[in-house]
Amino acid sequence: MRLFLLLLFCMGNGFCFSQSISGTVREKDSGLPLPFANVFVNNTTLGSSTDAAGRFQISGNFTNDIELVASFVGYTTEVKTISFRNKKDV
Repeated sequence: MRLFLLLLFCMGNGFCFSQSISGTVREKDSGLPLPFANVFVNNTTLGSSTDAAGRFQISGNFTNDIELVASFVGYTTEVKTISFRNKKDV
């Protein structure tokens, strides 16, 4: 019975199905990390800023394909498409 309630709780709030994106934002030419850059999923309210080492992590429920945007003052904004498709679907 306890297992059923836990499973029901996880399904109700989407907690069991969340995904996570993490990485490092680096400058193209030198490869140095960019601290405190803005990183967000385009057309959503999900986002984060990088830490002092340029690392970030964003958690949420994502669609199969998302656009990840990184911006930093004085640099060109970069947009990268990320696919979450399951290998069984390909």
